[in-house]
Amino acid sequence: MNNLINENGIESMDVRLGDTVVASDGSIGKIVKFCGCEECLSRGFKEVCFQWNSGGECWITSYDKNAGFKLYYQIGEYRWPEHVDQEALANRILSAEGEITSANNKKKNAIRLLAIINGLIDIGEED
Repeated sequence: MNNLINENGIESMDVRLGDTVVASDGSIGKIVKFCGCEECLSRGFKEVCFQWNSGGECWITSYDKNAGFKLYYQIGEYRWPEHVDQEALANRILSAEGEITSANNKKKNAIRLLAIINGLIDIGEED
């Protein structure tokens, strides 16, 4: 268990290994370890290491704590909805949907070309 202090310095937060971390851009990870160095122990804030679901590790540092965890929507059971730019996320979703459609079209065209090359369909034939 680790105690984090919110941006107002009022409330302590208990987080544990395995707790979910959600960045304000929607990236998700799990807490995997806490720093136990002398500096962290003396200031009463153990920096938190989490692993992104997509791979790679990241640290929630004392800088993040002092900045009010602005890069995070959720740490453990604590949430800050005001840290999420909903318009930017909506634009990312639209962009990703466009990329998926484009990738699906490229895949479909490649499959069609292979079928033409292998003589399974004629060039003018519809799928």
